[in-house]
Amino acid sequence: MAQASEKITFTAPAELAAKINEAAEADGCSRSEFLRNSIAGFLALQDLGELRKYGVARARELGIMPEDVDDLIHEFREEEARKQESKS
Repeated sequence: MAQASEKITFTAPAELAAKINEAAEADGCSRSEFLRNSIAGFLALQDLGELRKYGVARARELGIMPEDVDDLIHEFREEEARKQESKS
């Protein structure tokens, strides 16, 4: 089923519009598709930034320091490997 869409119009300076047109052409897509993809990517980066802020806050609450991360990842992977071995 087709997704509902809404037309959004905005004004851009001529230089920016030219760059958008060039980038869309280089990507082989329409200007609309290029802008949709660009905005979706930007919003995903914002979400990632919010997730990072949450992670930093939680790490502080738990007393986890940046230098602890590698050891924690290694421990987690070892635990997961043990779980997989026990399932076999």
